[in-house]
Amino acid sequence: MMEERIWILIGKKFSSSLTEAEEEELNNLLPQYPEAQYTMEVLQSCWRVRESESMREIPEDDDVDIFMNRLARARKFPAIDWIGLAIISALLALGIWIYRDVVVPLSRTTATIATTTGNNQIITRYGSRTHVVLPDGSEVWLNAGSTLSYAENFAMTDEREVYLQGEAYFDVHHDKTHPFVIHTTDMDIRDLGTVFNVKAYPDDPTTEATLISGAIEIILRQNDQHVLLKPREKLIWYRSKDSVAFHSTPMTDSLQHPRQYIVQDIHLDRKYKLYPETAWMENKLIFENESFAELAREMERRYAVQINICCEDIAQTPLTGSFTDETLQQALDELRLITHFTYQIKDHEVFINHETQYDANR
Repeated sequence: MMEERIWILIGKKFSSSLTEAEEEELNNLLPQYPEAQYTMEVLQSCWRVRESESMREIPEDDDVDIFMNRLARARKFPAIDWIGLAIISALLALGIWIYRDVVVPLSRTTATIATTTGNNQIITRYGSRTHVVLPDGSEVWLNAGSTLSYAENFAMTDEREVYLQGEAYFDVHHDKTHPFVIHTTDMDIRDLGTVFNVKAYPDDPTTEATLISGAIEIILRQNDQHVLLKPREKLIWYRSKDSVAFHSTPMTDSLQHPRQYIVQDIHLDRKYKLYPETAWMENKLIFENESFAELAREMERRYAVQINICCEDIAQTPLTGSFTDETLQQALDELRLITHFTYQIKDHEVFINHETQYDANR
């Protein structure tokens, strides 16, 4: 795993056994792992202090020859600086403990970084999230089951282009001369100095763009229509016209021109004072009037499971609530307080059934 690899490289650096290739690898990895970078800076500071202390032991003029002879022998057979090694070992252990036992459980920061010819990919698996800093300084938080791709020369092109499958929160470093563009299957989003969220999972019936601050321009691929969003607005694109028919909001620009999208305001959740669209960054899942089928897709990504719902009436049941630190079983038990069903968990699969159906099989 990449997070383990970076600690190995840091250890090799301070033991002076890092090759040139590994040095380059470490320099590329550090910006993606702020916790490791911070630990590295602390270690370097401590090491500089140790070096400066040893330089204070400069002898009087009469002892220069003796001192130089000792120094030459020390360089040939360097003495082990046990105190320095103890400091480095303790800080490394502390850094690894903070990263593995505090940072990772809180943020579930786990990603795969793949590099192909001329292209970089950041992939988060189900049950995980990650935070990355792109070469231009823009920050991206990737939700579970997402992939972000960009060219190796990303920061040097006329347009800074990234490709997204899944969900991501962007805090873009604005540059008028080099526009930032996110490409998804259904829409392109052009940054105009912005913080925003994009949700574009290939198995969802909708694609969403939510603007928190600044401005974005959305280009809908199907008809090349351009839509400008204002802060605290979101655009929902319906991939299927069937899903449009069931939506209560009028879905026409005019009587002659039906459309497959809506723009609506977003509102803070009363309990958590968070926008439901971006609550996932705080490890919260807030849902309001979502069908069980919609919620199940989000739970699959959150808990890294497959959820099988037996019947359409359960799948279409509207649900409202939130999850924070609940386990999968706790979350399902809470849902049972809202609607009547029973469930079985087998390995990484969940089977949702009617209560009467389950009782008959017992």
